[in-house]
Amino acid sequence: MTPEAQRIAIAEACGQQPVFVCFEHGEVSSDRVRRGESGALYCPWCRHQLVFDECPDYLNDLNAMHDAEKCLRPVEFEVYIGTLRRLFIAKDNAHCATAAQRAEAFLRTLNLWKEDA
Repeated sequence: MTPEAQRIAIAEACGQQPVFVCFEHGEVSSDRVRRGESGALYCPWCRHQLVFDECPDYLNDLNAMHDAEKCLRPVEFEVYIGTLRRLFIAKDNAHCATAAQRAEAFLRTLNLWKEDA
């Protein structure tokens, strides 16, 4: 998954609606966003690449991932920790995982992870 796709998926899983902004047209609703072959997101009217607004940087911010982890139900959290350990961490050192590792484990736990084609 692209970093942008990961950020969107995590935000949506936490009940947030990511806001996309075009420098020419302003705010673009998520149902109008166009995805290019590279996975980049584009404005449907002018084809400028969109940027995120008000969407946490889950892949680089441990505090943002900590907030996302709070959205998991207790059963999901146990699966998440197991996934994190299985993919990245040996034994009981899940607290050492990076934000990007936590993001991938979070998405895999919720079956939202999509392999790149």
